[in-house]
Amino acid sequence: MLAGAWLMLVAVAPAAAQEAPAITVTSSFLPSAATVGERVTLEVRVAHPADVLVSMPRPTFPSTDFVSEQLPREEAQTDGSLVTVFEWTFQPFTLRTLDSGPVPVRWLRADGSRGVVEGAPVALPITLTRALDDETLRPLKALASVPGAPPAWQRPALIAAAILAVAGAITG
Repeated sequence: MLAGAWLMLVAVAPAAAQEAPAITVTSSFLPSAATVGERVTLEVRVAHPADVLVSMPRPTFPSTDFVSEQLPREEAQTDGSLVTVFEWTFQPFTLRTLDSGPVPVRWLRADGSRGVVEGAPVALPITLTRALDDETLRPLKALASVPGAPPAWQRPALIAAAILAVAGAITG
């Protein structure tokens, strides 16, 4: 039993001696303010040693369409480290704040060790309008009066109006 415990300690010791690499995760939305339906880009910059590969899952947000994803690009730094940049473009159709939550980054070192590090969450408020003096909501237009409205809305309204006019003329 003592030999089994010793063997387990020896097997775990190299893994315990491995420390996570120095990885820094910063994220931001571009632009920093957006309106409903405006495209926004989530940019995540991961600074890491050159012998480490990093990857990220695509984030998802409720009531938001995914538009595009750029291939990750690496920027070499003067100290020999790398910065890997991930970019996703979204189009939000909601009036809530887009919150990324903790930003998970998976890493894999050349020696086979791996792990996950989380960056700080980033938030983007989605507003209805950007004009400072325009704070009131205007009433919606009637569907039949909107130019180019589908005939499915226009025909029943015209038929109902014609029937009422004929009925009014007969009883009138």
